[in-house]
Amino acid sequence: MPFTQFPIYHPTTTSAYQPAVFSRSLMSLGHGFAPWQPGAKARPEAHFHRGMGIGDVGFIGQDGALQYRFNIFFPSDHPIQPFTLPRTFNPIEPPLEEWTIRKEPEQFPAGTILTSKGVKASKLSQEPLEVEFKSDAREGAVLILPEGASREDLVESPKLYEYIKANASDWYQFMNDYSDFPTARPVVNGTLFVVTGTDKANFYSSALFPTDEDERMRPTTFKYVEKNVKNRTWQIAAPVRASSEQSMTKGEHPTSVFLRGVTVALSKSLWTHDIAPIPVAVLPLYYIPSIPLLGKRSEIMAHFVKGPHEDEDEDYTPGEAIFHPAILLLQILLEINPDASVAVVDDNIWCPLMDGRTVVHAEIAKLITSIIETFDINPIDGVARFIKKSTESTELTIKEKFQAYIQFFFTGSTRSKTEQQALRKLKKLLSKPDPIPTTPS
Repeated sequence: MPFTQFPIYHPTTTSAYQPAVFSRSLMSLGHGFAPWQPGAKARPEAHFHRGMGIGDVGFIGQDGALQYRFNIFFPSDHPIQPFTLPRTFNPIEPPLEEWTIRKEPEQFPAGTILTSKGVKASKLSQEPLEVEFKSDAREGAVLILPEGASREDLVESPKLYEYIKANASDWYQFMNDYSDFPTARPVVNGTLFVVTGTDKANFYSSALFPTDEDERMRPTTFKYVEKNVKNRTWQIAAPVRASSEQSMTKGEHPTSVFLRGVTVALSKSLWTHDIAPIPVAVLPLYYIPSIPLLGKRSEIMAHFVKGPHEDEDEDYTPGEAIFHPAILLLQILLEINPDASVAVVDDNIWCPLMDGRTVVHAEIAKLITSIIETFDINPIDGVARFIKKSTESTELTIKEKFQAYIQFFFTGSTRSKTEQQALRKLKKLLSKPDPIPTTPS
């Protein structure tokens, strides 16, 4: 049984929680995690001017944005750092300028329009720019980059792993206030995030739907109109929500519209020894739609599959976590490697394999299968991780265990009967916690 101090899986026909809808809708593009309203966070002024960047450590909050806590590349007295830091904090060596960073100043050209699967964009006019969006999908999102966006990625992210292993427990303790008792809003296992790549824009506009499960409309139609740089507006109605943000000065306050990084989890033994146990009632739920987002099958199944809050145990609260593939992958790594101290999942494991997949149960099952086919599990020095397969791979025993576990985790078929069986197995595995001691041992 997987160790449950992680967010808890819950299948649903749909969840209209806006940050979750936005991030999982754009996840299919393979650019990383898309925060909803990413710039509106309290942080040091120097960090606000720099924007989210490589080396930032935090966690994805329930508002869908990265909650910045500190940066591993800068000394404790640097203006980018907050007033309070982890007790054992020392920046990683060497400094950031000596690491290899891949930069693409024009990763997204000016005027880029990104849409989730099932959303069609039609340009009605060029001057002024007017774009109509139309979709029959159950949910979706749009991201417009009028001035484009740049990209930067740390090339050597595996070189961070030893440092992460040495400090991950202290970081989790720090984010949970070094308390002997669970905090009101605990940072749960599998959510600590170290940024290794960002896509930054000086201006963006975004939209999502639905905003309310009872206001869903088909087709969903809305417009974006750009008369000039100071007059960019959305023409929307329920159930669509839109947002825009622009830098006050060119190059100032850049917004990270996509984040990539390394997500970290502690082993069961390390967590129970160092972190105050989190009651099941406080663990957040994350939702994955259990039916397709498009097509007649989606409409038919919506009448027979329960919604997100219709079948929850009394022990669970409806607090919502934001889904990230690493939540699943980290639990798999620790299940297969119980002796590892920590597990890490780099976003470059799953991003290239998204291939337009929507974040629904059956498609995530296929994503896991693709990862099986592409990577081996290689625990090195106590760090469980995925590595690219080689023709000389000798990890047959671990591979076989991993495949057997995944076959139980997800069934391969997406037909109605077996899909429901898979949902029940997945919910049982991830939703029913192991007994947790009342105090750290």
